[in-house]
Amino acid sequence: MAVYYVASITPVAYPAFRDFCDGRLPETFGEYRALEALARRDLVARGHHVMGLPVELAGFRDHCRSMNCRADRVALSRFATKIGNDRFGTSASYDAVGAGIVVVEDTRAGPVIVEEAPARRHWWRFWRRPKTLERTRPLAAPAA
Repeated sequence: MAVYYVASITPVAYPAFRDFCDGRLPETFGEYRALEALARRDLVARGHHVMGLPVELAGFRDHCRSMNCRADRVALSRFATKIGNDRFGTSASYDAVGAGIVVVEDTRAGPVIVEEAPARRHWWRFWRRPKTLERTRPLAAPAA
């Protein structure tokens, strides 16, 4: 289990980020958000912790210039990781803090039933045949 830091861009700032990256980011903010959500779900499904960090264009621009790298999604991810490690520490320090925290479940009260759901009734149980159809006489009299 590791900690991953993901860059969080505001919708207003997204066009400026896309222009700075020379179109290497998706065209719309919605597409970018969908890709970000898929990446987060994949990491969480593997058991990792994911933290979103707000990033600013000026800081990202300085990072790309100092690292002499091309501005794209990979550089954005590395920038978020750098910010996260500076602010919160590396994955090893996160694991050390997590090892010191013990979560205990209090089971002294026993099981608690919050509310029992009523039995589910299907739509056809509410439907009844009209009484007139059950008591109708045959149209033709039986032949004698």
